[in-house]
Amino acid sequence: MQANRSLGPAFFRMPPGGGAKRPKTRTRLPAKAIWAILVVSQMGHTLQGAGDDVTPSETRSLLERCLQSQQRTDRISVQGTTEIKSTEITPGEATPADRSSRLEFSMRRDGKLWDISGLRLVPPKEGRNLSRRFRIVAGNEIIVLYSKPIPLERIRGGIVHIKDAETKRMGLFDVADYSLPLDGYFPGTDGNRLASLLLGVDNAKAGAREEIDGVPCVPIRGVTKYGTITMWIATSAPFTVVKASLEKKGGDLSSHGVRLSDPATGSQRTMTHWSIVLDKVTVSELGKQKQRVAVSGRLTDTYRLSDGTHVTSVYTFKRTEVTLQPDFKGTDAFQIDLPDGARVTNMDDPESGVEYQWRQGKVVPVPGGSSGGEGAKKATKK
Repeated sequence: MQANRSLGPAFFRMPPGGGAKRPKTRTRLPAKAIWAILVVSQMGHTLQGAGDDVTPSETRSLLERCLQSQQRTDRISVQGTTEIKSTEITPGEATPADRSSRLEFSMRRDGKLWDISGLRLVPPKEGRNLSRRFRIVAGNEIIVLYSKPIPLERIRGGIVHIKDAETKRMGLFDVADYSLPLDGYFPGTDGNRLASLLLGVDNAKAGAREEIDGVPCVPIRGVTKYGTITMWIATSAPFTVVKASLEKKGGDLSSHGVRLSDPATGSQRTMTHWSIVLDKVTVSELGKQKQRVAVSGRLTDTYRLSDGTHVTSVYTFKRTEVTLQPDFKGTDAFQIDLPDGARVTNMDDPESGVEYQWRQGKVVPVPGGSSGGEGAKKATKK
């Protein structure tokens, strides 16, 4: 079930603005003072007193400022690691199945454009090397994915999506591997940030102020079509999400219009409960402007199936380098590097039996190639 929600390496396991000038006689306030005024004027003094009620307008303002802060990451360059540990408990099995992997990745994003690459390091199994080097390039109209064994530098082939490129692009948000929860995205929300979803309902309410890991914050809870969302948002700039949770059950939507209770493809099993929790979030100052952004955290993803299967996956994120609003000009970002002649699986025509190759930036048939598509499938096989 987890793999069905994934794209990327896991997918390969499955076929501002200005204003009027101020008079020179006025003193220009430092950024921190401006932020302090902003907090008081926009959110009101009620958040400054523990136990005071937070009004609906203050709740909405806090969500809006949280969302604005997260939107800074719509253009970003990240280097990081993700440690993944999963445990599956299956009825009838005496021993839980444990899995672990480590992801070392580079993620470059410019709005709809994505370029994610790196290493997925997996412990060997029965003498087989399961670790892979991978790259995902999502352009405006095409998505290319490939992976290869780490000892092998030559790219054998890839998977190309054109007609369904937008669907696959949205699928990137369903993957926790690349630390996107730190930017406000949770799996199973169709690429919507949690703050955006809460702004879209009229039942979002704030609770009494709390402190999590020493950070004053306000919990805001609401019920959406994707499930029940709770966000603990810091009450001072940059209004970081200190903790967040998403609880799904029954008819709640997962992604792509699928409900939690819908059976998975090829299975009679359904998901009865899905819980996702982000915590242990830390924030760091970046660059000369000292912009504060989330750089690490932990995501716990737990779901239960109708047959009693219980799966828990824990993702530990650490971003070692973060650049906001980077200049990608003159870099290889978003440039597809499949070599001419590389065999590819053309997902616009997966069943015709025609073999395809990458040639001068396009997917074209292999001259005389019609062996049921096996050549392309072998080119991307682990």
